[in-house]
Amino acid sequence: MKVLLAIWADPRTYLSTVFMAQGLSTRGIDVDLVYRKPNKELDVFGDVNFGSNTRHHPIGGRHSGWRDKIDYLTYIIKLILIVWRKRPDVIIGYNKLGLLASFVVTQFFPKIRLIYHNYDFDISSLQDILGRCELVAARNADLIIFPALGRSEEYKSIAGLKREPMSVLNCYPLSYSVKKTGELNKILESKGLSFDRLVIRLGMIGPFHGIEATFRSMPKWKGNWGFIMGGFAPETYLKEINQLVEELGLGDRVLILPSVSNSLWYDILSSGDLGISLYDPDPFNLSHKYMAGTSQKLNGYFVTGIPSIVPNTPDFFSFVEQYGTSKLVDVSNSGSIAQAVNSFLGDTEEYDRYSKNVRKAFQSEFNFEKQFEPVFKWLNSLKVK
Repeated sequence: MKVLLAIWADPRTYLSTVFMAQGLSTRGIDVDLVYRKPNKELDVFGDVNFGSNTRHHPIGGRHSGWRDKIDYLTYIIKLILIVWRKRPDVIIGYNKLGLLASFVVTQFFPKIRLIYHNYDFDISSLQDILGRCELVAARNADLIIFPALGRSEEYKSIAGLKREPMSVLNCYPLSYSVKKTGELNKILESKGLSFDRLVIRLGMIGPFHGIEATFRSMPKWKGNWGFIMGGFAPETYLKEINQLVEELGLGDRVLILPSVSNSLWYDILSSGDLGISLYDPDPFNLSHKYMAGTSQKLNGYFVTGIPSIVPNTPDFFSFVEQYGTSKLVDVSNSGSIAQAVNSFLGDTEEYDRYSKNVRKAFQSEFNFEKQFEPVFKWLNSLKVK
């Protein structure tokens, strides 16, 4: 079997794309990964293993405006040519633009099975021309995958899907090893910072993530605990939060890393004692309504066995009640966040109990093998036919 993965983005930042490529490769399946070439000036992530049987096809650049549209058209044309040469059995289109490019390909090669794997969707964006084209393509996909059950149900209703979408969470493999490199300690030492415990937050740095409330909670933290925040951030937002840190006098307790390599990312994960995974209600992003179990932040904490702080939304309430891995907080209330941090880091017995629950949940449910088993069964059914 041959499978082609099509994503109009840097695939290294998407856990499920990385591990899907690895999983297919270890099963002896030939994989072609066709993706948007990252901007060299902003490319600090480093090498990522996509599997020994995976061939890489970077296309385009990081342009904006009309040049970006030309890049995308070039991407579609080259994708058609790659499919013509490789003749895959299945093509997986990630997110809207990966799906649309893949759908175009299947119009030239109708025997190829089409899978749509969606990570995020904005209801309002489904109303424009590209959004309506996405709905048409989704209705014609042989399999649709969403990273949360709630999202799949909402999308099925909106799109009028005849097939039942599959829900697959963004999780790490059971065998995944997070390496401690010492990079974070060197950075802390260079800035003269030293902490007894570390609260960490990894992922996109931007609005609607409880970041401001987390900073405002820090004066109420009761120990020598530092806050490490790593990820990519828009310059305007980065300026705003740096100003807030200065206003609150937190310069000696906060480390913001807006440019994080792959090795530093995992060094931060392996060094953390408590994870922050907060989401404000976002009127433009339905995904924030359904984040329990699928958040890449949360699953990063799962693989390292540390408890976390999550929003008290209905989705997370059910999740915490079932697995006991996290504490619920009011995202808009800095006092609520501070109380959770103090409770975790000030009580060793409680902390150990939650950590044990995290490890148990990872082993039993929140791992790549468990989540992607239905996808591989679906692919195996094609071989039988």
